[in-house]
Amino acid sequence: NYTVTYRDTQTSIVTNQDRSNLWILSRTPTIKTEKKEKLVEWLRNQKFNTTNITWTPQLTAEEMLKSIS
Repeated sequence: NYTVTYRDTQTSIVTNQDRSNLWILSRTPTIKTEKKEKLVEWLRNQKFNTTNITWTPQLTAEEMLKSIS
């Protein structure tokens, strides 16, 4: 089971029940640094372990097309 623990107009945070995994989802390919910092601060305030967060770089649509051609 997964739960949306945070949501605004551009981002959501989804976690599993024991909080051992979390995903930060965005409507855009990138999240501005200031927004990332605010999300991590929110997670810390909610007592999440944030030491192992990995920010995955996202490809643009153009980069994705180039990678498969």
